[in-house]
Amino acid sequence: MSRLDSFAALFRAELTPLYQFQWHPDSKAFIHVVCKASGKLASLPWKRGFISLSFIEFKLINVASVEVPLYMTVHFINAYEETDEHGRIKAVIVDCCEHINADTTILEMMNLQHLRSFNGEVVLPDARVGRFIVPLDGSPYGKLEAALDPDEHGKGMDMCSINPAYLGKKYRYAYACGAQRPCNFPNTLTKIDLF
Repeated sequence: MSRLDSFAALFRAELTPLYQFQWHPDSKAFIHVVCKASGKLASLPWKRGFISLSFIEFKLINVASVEVPLYMTVHFINAYEETDEHGRIKAVIVDCCEHINADTTILEMMNLQHLRSFNGEVVLPDARVGRFIVPLDGSPYGKLEAALDPDEHGKGMDMCSINPAYLGKKYRYAYACGAQRPCNFPNTLTKIDLF
């Protein structure tokens, strides 16, 4: 398919091979944190689930590679370093708009046909503010948990943004599209307090 054909299909709201994903639920998921300051990449074999957080300037020098629970996200919110009582970096916290239980149906729900055919039923897959905790102590496993109760925002969280002054820093508020259900698409503007 040529670039022009892909461009035309995008305007017709059709999925093209460029915008399709393959889901391998039997595979593992990993997060790799790479030092942006040194530019050094992990000397690890390629693994599915590689995430590049290039918009964050981390202070750490080591590279962390941890296995995390399977997840489905399209939009990351922010990432920052967490320190212990002595000021040492102990983990990287990565927040995202996570589709609960690694639900990939959101990709199908975003096509124009589904968006135009709302019949009053709840068809928007559940989402939440997911928080990855990537330990820097050499642990092979990271965590994925809810940053707050999903019922506080209608379980329909996407397209998050924060005050740009807090990129790469601990932050309190995020602004996002939420869900007043029943709906087939996020339909509210939501301010989330993560403290």
